[in-house]
Amino acid sequence: VRLQVAFLQKIIVTISIVWVVSNNPLLAQAVSSEKLTQRNGVAYSKVDNEPYDGDVLNFHSNGQLNFKGGYKNGRKDGIWVGYYYDGQLKYRGRYKDGKRNGRWDTKTKYGQIKKWHSGVFKNDVRVSD
Repeated sequence: VRLQVAFLQKIIVTISIVWVVSNNPLLAQAVSSEKLTQRNGVAYSKVDNEPYDGDVLNFHSNGQLNFKGGYKNGRKDGIWVGYYYDGQLKYRGRYKDGKRNGRWDTKTKYGQIKKWHSGVFKNDVRVSD
């Protein structure tokens, strides 16, 4: 009987944890950008039509990661990284309130630096190499 009670307690705890994680946007998994819609530079969830907060992942048709990043109040925020179809790095940089801020590295599909798309940015303006 004790084993049955312990087993049932584990099931209840497991179900509770799954429910909390799946219903808490801060703990939820990243979504595909296909679940978002863009209006006036703000990303909205297609589910609840609210500005999106959280991570986003997109994949190329071959399964390779296309890009990953995050949104805060519907605007790109934090580190974003993009890749070409073959998995080579396309870009890496940080957004703040939807604008590029800080160091950005952008490369051609042959691995060469795209000079005018790389460097240090402030409020989406390139300020130095």
